[in-house]
Amino acid sequence: MSEACSQAAPAVKVYFEIDQGALWEQIARMGKTGVTVVTVGARRLAAVLKRGKLSQADVGRAVNAGRHLVCRWVSGLRRPVLRYALALQRVYGIPADSWEKVSKAARS
Repeated sequence: MSEACSQAAPAVKVYFEIDQGALWEQIARMGKTGVTVVTVGARRLAAVLKRGKLSQADVGRAVNAGRHLVCRWVSGLRRPVLRYALALQRVYGIPADSWEKVSKAARS
């Protein structure tokens, strides 16, 4: 399963819909308040980890990224740059543009 992040995850996660153009502007504002916006890509990567019984280190090795980066992608603290998004698409079938779409899940 997933290893714990060395950086504490925010206590509150908010899921909502906004247009893609405003997504990262909204994230930048929220970053100061400790709120995390989870993308469709992050949720799909979490499902890949769970379904495949993979560790974050396994995913990192497969896409040539560090485990700490994978942890941040899954938690919503960061999104992968294009190079990693394309590698995740190639290896795990997670569409590269899914990192731009906010998850439609209810608040948790």
